Amino acid sequence: MLSCSNILSTFFAFVTIGGCFLSTNALYNNSIRPERLPPFVRFSNPDLMSSDVGDGSSFPFDTTQEDADPLKLGGIRLREEAKKLSARLRRLSNEEMGITTMQTIFDSLGYVVSSPDYEVKLSELSKQLGIKLSQYLGVLRTSKMTVENLYQQHLLVSTGQPLDCCEIPNSALKWDENYESLVSHEFSCDLLPPTAVGPGVFNPGRNLTEVFQHNVQYIQSIKWQYFVSTEGIYNEFPAHNCQSSLLSGCKNAYDCRHRNLFYSSVYQRRKNVVVVIDQGNSLSPVQLKIAKAVAKHIINSLNENDQVAVMSVSSDVKFSRNDRCVLDQLAHLTYEAKLFHHFFIDHVVKETTPMNHSLAFKTAFSLIRKSKLSGVPGKPADVLIAYISRGLLSTIADAKGIISTLYDEIVRTSDRVFINTYAVIDETKPVMYERSFLQDIAEQNFSKFLADQHLSIPPLRGKAVAVNSTHNLCAVVGDIFEPFGWTVDNLPILSLPVKDELGKGTVVSLTWPCLHDSHLFGVVGMDIHAGDVLESATYYTEDNSYVIVLNNRGKVLVHPDLDRPILSSIQPLFTDLIHFENIADAADLQKRMAQETKGQETVFLQAPVNSTRGVSNNMRVGSLGPGSADYYWQHITMKHSNQTVFIVVLKVFRDSRRYLKPNSAMNDTQLVYHRLDLLSTDHSCIHLKQLATFDVSTFFLTASAFVHPFDHLIQDETKRMVQGYLAYLNDNTNLISNPGILDHIRMDVMATSVINSEWLRQSIRSGLSEHIVRRYVATPNGVFRVFPGTLLNKKYDPTRRQWYIRALERPGKVTLTPPYLDSGGAGYIVTISHTIYEGKPAALHGPSDRVTAVMGLDVPFKYVYRLLTEQLPVCELENIRCFIMDDRGYLVAHRGLIEANDRGPLEEKHITHKEPLVSNDILNHRGFVTKRACHSFMDRTTQRFYQFNTSLDGILTNLVHGEHCARYQITPIFGTNSFIGIVNQTCDMIRAFCPCSTVDRLCLNCHRMEQTECECPCECPLSMNFCSDDIIQANESKGSCSRYPEEIDTVKALPESGRTLPQCYQPNCGQKLKKTECIGVIDCEWCEVDNDRVTRVKQPFCASQRMCFGGVLGAQSPYNDHIPYRELPKEDPITFKSMPVGPVAGGIMGGFLLLALGIYCHRHRICQDSRYSGSLPDGQLRDPNNENDFDEMDDSYNGYINIVLSTFDNPAKINPYFMNTSYRRPTNTESDLGYSSMTPRDDSEQASTACMESVVMGRDRYRPAVPVVRPPTSGAALTILPPPPPVHSARKQKPLVEVESNTSVLERDFGVEPMQTVIPDRMTLLPHQVVTDVVIHATNAH
Repeated sequence: MLSCSNILSTFFAFVTIGGCFLSTNALYNNSIRPERLPPFVRFSNPDLMSSDVGDGSSFPFDTTQEDADPLKLGGIRLREEAKKLSARLRRLSNEEMGITTMQTIFDSLGYVVSSPDYEVKLSELSKQLGIKLSQYLGVLRTSKMTVENLYQQHLLVSTGQPLDCCEIPNSALKWDENYESLVSHEFSCDLLPPTAVGPGVFNPGRNLTEVFQHNVQYIQSIKWQYFVSTEGIYNEFPAHNCQSSLLSGCKNAYDCRHRNLFYSSVYQRRKNVVVVIDQGNSLSPVQLKIAKAVAKHIINSLNENDQVAVMSVSSDVKFSRNDRCVLDQLAHLTYEAKLFHHFFIDHVVKETTPMNHSLAFKTAFSLIRKSKLSGVPGKPADVLIAYISRGLLSTIADAKGIISTLYDEIVRTSDRVFINTYAVIDETKPVMYERSFLQDIAEQNFSKFLADQHLSIPPLRGKAVAVNSTHNLCAVVGDIFEPFGWTVDNLPILSLPVKDELGKGTVVSLTWPCLHDSHLFGVVGMDIHAGDVLESATYYTEDNSYVIVLNNRGKVLVHPDLDRPILSSIQPLFTDLIHFENIADAADLQKRMAQETKGQETVFLQAPVNSTRGVSNNMRVGSLGPGSADYYWQHITMKHSNQTVFIVVLKVFRDSRRYLKPNSAMNDTQLVYHRLDLLSTDHSCIHLKQLATFDVSTFFLTASAFVHPFDHLIQDETKRMVQGYLAYLNDNTNLISNPGILDHIRMDVMATSVINSEWLRQSIRSGLSEHIVRRYVATPNGVFRVFPGTLLNKKYDPTRRQWYIRALERPGKVTLTPPYLDSGGAGYIVTISHTIYEGKPAALHGPSDRVTAVMGLDVPFKYVYRLLTEQLPVCELENIRCFIMDDRGYLVAHRGLIEANDRGPLEEKHITHKEPLVSNDILNHRGFVTKRACHSFMDRTTQRFYQFNTSLDGILTNLVHGEHCARYQITPIFGTNSFIGIVNQTCDMIRAFCPCSTVDRLCLNCHRMEQTECECPCECPLSMNFCSDDIIQANESKGSCSRYPEEIDTVKALPESGRTLPQCYQPNCGQKLKKTECIGVIDCEWCEVDNDRVTRVKQPFCASQRMCFGGVLGAQSPYNDHIPYRELPKEDPITFKSMPVGPVAGGIMGGFLLLALGIYCHRHRICQDSRYSGSLPDGQLRDPNNENDFDEMDDSYNGYINIVLSTFDNPAKINPYFMNTSYRRPTNTESDLGYSSMTPRDDSEQASTACMESVVMGRDRYRPAVPVVRPPTSGAALTILPPPPPVHSARKQKPLVEVESNTSVLERDFGVEPMQTVIPDRMTLLPHQVVTDVVIHATNAH
């Protein structure tokens, strides 16, 4: 056992081992002091701690490995077993998935060769983007003209009917999916500052509602429309009350809602700001809080084009980041810089020393001079110092020295410097000279203090503001940049895409100043879905090329490695092209793109950088690998300003491609669209959690299959629209008009439809139906076909899922995807996928062929482990562990994945997590595994990952001088992306481990990556240079990671009409009596652990995932549909078999019943109770581990129900023909002699059995059956089957007749319990008598 008291001084990060959590990466940002550093863990093997840092060329070990001796692993020849497993996976792909059939289909189709003109294609893309911009500007211009007309009328007659957004009740709003907020499209509303009241204040109010409504009808992608006046009025459409926003309350929304856009439109030149925060010892907690709020308000009023410096001052100066760039100059306010500034401001604390005002001004002016802000000699730049302070002085005489220092600094500075002072006021503290002093600084009142000096420069007056609250800061602080004066050019401004603070996705803001006789009175604007603005680039699907979009500063807005804007959940990082395109002289190419409005250049591609997710950007679908590529680009200018706003770039790998001939594929079945809720089939049902049909496959069209992808995503599909799709796609006459689908989509739909009959036939005849969740195929153009036919989420895109991307990385191979949670309700699944090549009937296919489709097959993840153990039964031994991992080291099958637990999701379990001893050893094998890294610009991280060599020839074993506590062998599974491994652990001592964080994915040491040091796949923060707005680690040439596979739910929410439909598939988990029969079956779990997560159930059983997710009884289901433990039925979950009962035995039973009924009626005369109890749900189970279940039953609901063995003083309240709802026909019998036809609560049976009662004979009765050996004379063994589970409806009563010493004659002589019916060994038979074994069927007293 490792101790957490040992210290490993070489590493600084998160480490978890043996329950000890170590956190030190924060040391780099000074959040943890060295003296408070937690202890570290030390490796037991010091040889693992090489101090060399390199790329893996130096190894601390002798890399000679042992021979692959089968005797060390029980005689297993792993190479041969891998070949057998490969054959099973290949057969599964060919037969169940239909790879060979689908490839034959595409090989039989006709193709035409085309060489597109990419300059024309680029022109079309640019034109589409230009048209959209023109449409947006036209709509915004209408709003602008309306507001200006309303203002002109306002000057004559004051109008305006304000409606406070914060006062709108939720009942007046409705949830809108496109806004992801409660909104109303019936009216607009206002955010009103306290100062903007009175008849003279201009408020267009409801007069703009009709215009805004018409704008949305014309362009549905418009999200928010607003008007912001110079007096502080904020009018927005659609109306909302900010309850769904990320803002802290509706009243606070006014202080930040689009405030930065207002200032960027009013002051269209770059703004330079230095924020100084007083943290001296004179501040009260209230004053410090106000100072922080004012500083953050000023930061939020700026945008990415502005330059900022933030510092706090007492007796010394602190900056927001210990970066030379920040210490020496003002930096661009990028999104990352804004986050750092906010973090710094939040952590400003009051110091023990007073504020040094002179030091603050000297530092601020030094930064201004070093920044060289003007850029043009002789033309000074305007700079604002926002001075936030209490203004307290030690003595009044100190004011003169501070003003003198300020004057000297201004004289030395060539730029025009304005100072706004913000006096933070605490009403509980007296104010003497502070406000007057701060006002003198703002007005640069040098003459008051320096009357004896000759003043050579005129003062530049700023604003002096007193702030006593953190509320309504926008109104209190006012126009921050008023000293600059208006610099309005009356031109529209387009912003970078930003995360919508009121919903999901990113938006682009377009604003335009509103003027009257050159007088500015407000700004009108609108937020547009970035997904619509950039849709032509985002949904471009040509497989031999892709589109990049840059803004006018050269920042990448659209790239295949970035997420779709409509699904962005975080603010994207916009950086230079050089970080995305791994080409030589990328910086020169980007510079040329910025300077030339149109151009083309051929470049050489460097070796691709392997990414952690998907295909490298230099190895896209259909590419031939490293070689040359052509870049075409064209500028997009904005009307009215003629300024470049976008640069569209088209990257092409090769010049020609083949297209399917029209009508070369004919549909052999009726097309069924996935919208089964609109056009249902005859046999719709529920497949797990999806509306589905098993009659036919359905096809789904992604957004990229439509002419206007974004419109398709935000519009609700109607029945008429779906009928239009089907009519067009089924039309072979070309007479039906196209409903907006791209022309080449029809051929993909027809080609994939041919597989439908094969899937349907295979689903019927296959012996693996209970293991296959679904089959599907996807094309790069956006056609997706699935069986069983299923209702899908409109935003789903299969080409952006991991199974699709990984198959493209390994064309022609069977690809296994590590387990992930199925949104369709199947639990954790593994996808087996395979590529389909473009048709070549006369030639063999190879990895260089163009991929025209990818097929997939979903199976429960435990089914893969089942295949493994069936191939290698030795894997079930205690000290033997077998596994399958993919080429990144992520486990597909491992004993640790199927063990009963509910510790969390199974995604991304790596070999370093489960087999650290093996991981440490294999890292020292040359050529087998390589550590790599790439930059992820979506989440701002550097990802570290492993790449395993699937071309390994032979078996990997322990190094001669390596780890021998665990003997292992690893070999590739031929024709797949995976490896098979077997481990024989010979000792329990842990001699090495791979450090991993249990709270995040932070790396052990972000400043070091050594090939031979074992660490789990991890990530490091992506550090940015504030000055250059560039990546600090850029010199490492890591390249960009491919985009994350989209995690959007595949399933569309089940409609109300579908919730009453039956399940398509009944797994019958209760009939699986063995673990080998249960694991890998859809919706079944082998229940082994009780609800306490520790105790193992006495008799494991197979149950539904809802009851026993992960093998734990009553465990929380990720679908939140689990049956809580307290609601689980308490019957014994054993499925019993019964033997058929003959007619004679039935007659005998009837006689007993009549006799019991007669005696009962004789003794009781009348019935006291004739009511039936309510029936229990089907399949109710009791907890087999809880022996107190029966003691805890309700007294009115416990009893023994075997009528024959009940005493007459305690007759059974039971209908002898009433069938238990949990009864199942016995297996391996020819007939159940009519029991299966029995139905509960037959009216003819109620009268005669209403008064029966029963008693409990003993708790042991409900235990599993045990073999009972008859006396030696019988010469045979008999298994006594217990009666069915009890019904909780009888009283607790003792049997009338006690058995001496708790042992009956049956128990003493035959070893059976008294409640069992046993046929004597010998008996004299009379004529026409038959002797047979009889099981008395229990019946419910319901």
